[in-house]
Amino acid sequence: MTWLERVIEVFLSGFAHNWPYLVVGIVLAAAADAFLDRRQFMIGAGRFEGLAVAAATALGALTPLCSCGTVAVLLSLLATGLPWAPVMAFLVSSPLMSPAIYALTAGALGQSMALARLGAAVGLGLAAGFFTLGLERRSWVRPYRAPGARAAAGQALPGFGGPAGGRPTPACACAAAPAGPAAGEEPPRGTVAAAKAAIAAARGPEPAPGRCGCGTGVRPRPPGTLSRLWPAVVRQGRFVLGYFAVFSLLAAIVEVSLPAAWVHALFGRYPAASVPLAAALGVPLYVSGVAAVPLVASLQAMGMGKGAALAFMIAGPGTHVGAVTAVALIAPRRLLWFYLALVFLGALGAGYIYQWV
Repeated sequence: MTWLERVIEVFLSGFAHNWPYLVVGIVLAAAADAFLDRRQFMIGAGRFEGLAVAAATALGALTPLCSCGTVAVLLSLLATGLPWAPVMAFLVSSPLMSPAIYALTAGALGQSMALARLGAAVGLGLAAGFFTLGLERRSWVRPYRAPGARAAAGQALPGFGGPAGGRPTPACACAAAPAGPAAGEEPPRGTVAAAKAAIAAARGPEPAPGRCGCGTGVRPRPPGTLSRLWPAVVRQGRFVLGYFAVFSLLAAIVEVSLPAAWVHALFGRYPAASVPLAAALGVPLYVSGVAAVPLVASLQAMGMGKGAALAFMIAGPGTHVGAVTAVALIAPRRLLWFYLALVFLGALGAGYIYQWV
């Protein structure tokens, strides 16, 4: 059998094993994408700072968002007065876990690895949120000031500013979009043209007169379940299958070309050294949470330790160029460095704990 035939065989066998988990992951991700109202979810938890951090962590782990979607959602929430603590919790947990990532990890690497990955994502998200909360209370981090922040209609989150009593004034969808920048107002630090485009995406199209229910007491009728779910399935399917196919091919090439003894010597024989080495290897590869699964499955089959595998799957997706760009566009520079340090050190900690527990 030639080298190419072996690569194709490994690639197809991986797809044959993982296709049920791909389908389940895509459907779960599409359902979360179509039916979970992220903004209302955060507003419901916004009265208490600690609960907001926990809710943001859960939201990041439940929702399948690319980097552009993450920027759009967070700018929409920040414009309502959301503080940095839940924002950082969301930014850390979002690239590390999603329904598709959990389903694929459980299918390819086992339920234990999937639970470890989920625990790491939640733990790091909470750590990021509560540490940032401490920085905010000491005024070491300035609040985000969006253009036209906190519209007069009362869109601030409960407990974080707004009208007297901290309760949002009911407003229809026409008034929900953030206002444009005031004259002479300087854009917040770290926000560039891409962030402005994300704000436009978060606002959505302007509703046609008479269609949104303003002044009529009539709410727009939501679309049917299937009409909302099917486009989300197509969108998530393209994203998940695209990444999974590319990195499944890379994993097949690695498995066929690289001697298993090398992998075992580097990532399996000495856990104390293999965990930081795997974390460092994950940083420049720019793997997403989905793409890391087939690559790690091949490396584990060749002798990679479980702690090194977990460290790779945290450091790689956590420092993926999309995730880092999302933080750089929104957060102050000191929070960007804090994010990178937390992800890398969290990868080391989670890897060591999982290896020796």
